[in-house]
Amino acid sequence: MVSEDEGQIESQVGGMEIHVGSGPEEESDELTELPGELPVLPLKNTVLFPYLLSPLLVNTPASQRLIDDVLIRPDRLMVCTAVKRDVQGPPGENDVYGVGTVLRIVKMLKFPDDSYRLLVQGVARVELTRFTESDPFLRAEIKEIQETGEGDESVEMTALVRSVAQQFNTLVSESSRLSDELQVLVANLDDPSKLADLVASNLDLDVAGKQQILEASHVGIRLRLVLDQLSKETEALQIETEIKQKVQNEMGKTQREYMLRQQLEAIRRELGESEDDEEEVE
Repeated sequence: MVSEDEGQIESQVGGMEIHVGSGPEEESDELTELPGELPVLPLKNTVLFPYLLSPLLVNTPASQRLIDDVLIRPDRLMVCTAVKRDVQGPPGENDVYGVGTVLRIVKMLKFPDDSYRLLVQGVARVELTRFTESDPFLRAEIKEIQETGEGDESVEMTALVRSVAQQFNTLVSESSRLSDELQVLVANLDDPSKLADLVASNLDLDVAGKQQILEASHVGIRLRLVLDQLSKETEALQIETEIKQKVQNEMGKTQREYMLRQQLEAIRRELGESEDDEEEVE
């Protein structure tokens, strides 16, 4: 089983870097032609998107055997697809989604506990048309999903791209969860498809939600799905901010009242008065 490693692979210490080689395809994240069949690596609680660099943690024997096999390949390619449900043991062909992402292993570190830390780059979204092996790991025939709507230069598409970029930048600036560097990445993206995938990969969505975006082959539909989720997250963040501000105001009011009571008590002591004396006067 594999999960996404939340830390950057470069920040890990104590691991031994494994040389993964290089090839002519290293110069581009887009291959002219994909193999007809590839090993399939199931991902737990993770959906990865094309073109993006992602860290992965591999810590089960079946997954490690798959990685060892992939490293022998000149192209270092594999398919990663999300697991639909909790399963005991290695996931089978009925436990994973039928659409995944072809990934290339860019870097690998092996740690003393025998776990692998990988840095992988998405290459293409594909359909798993038929599983050919299940032991010692899954293999499947694949078919690249051709995107549609990429050349759409309509006013609607332009507005979608602008709205997604603007709302995502707003979300990044207000959220402590997202790095400010994402704003720079968005500013340098002129491809609507890559913009949708970049934003989708950083949304606070469950596996089913991200899988829906991954499977949307039409760029316009994918952007709309992303924009809808962005609106929800922005609204939720605003409500959260308002609640925090209200709590802080209430705490401030309580603290002020406490300080005033303490000051009043100090004045009474200076005057030799007590609360009983004040009640008698009243």
